[in-house]
Amino acid sequence: MLDLPIVPPSAHLYLAQLDENPHSALVHYESAVGLFTTQLKGKGPIVAQNSDDELKSGIIQALCAMVEIWMSDLWCVLVFIRQ
Repeated sequence: MLDLPIVPPSAHLYLAQLDENPHSALVHYESAVGLFTTQLKGKGPIVAQNSDDELKSGIIQALCAMVEIWMSDLWCVLVFIRQ
């Protein structure tokens, strides 16, 4: 069986910031939030020793970035094109 490397949530944050496609950027942000939440609950692999406040800050950062995408012109154009 192939063992996949453990990816830190911060990697998803960086990839989301670099992505030009708003939809895939949202996927990266959602992945980061999921990983941060899992670490906060103590159920996931610990990639780095982060305090609860640092994990919560990462979640807030990702959620705010998602809202910025939803409120931007890029998201409106993408939704309009799909219809």
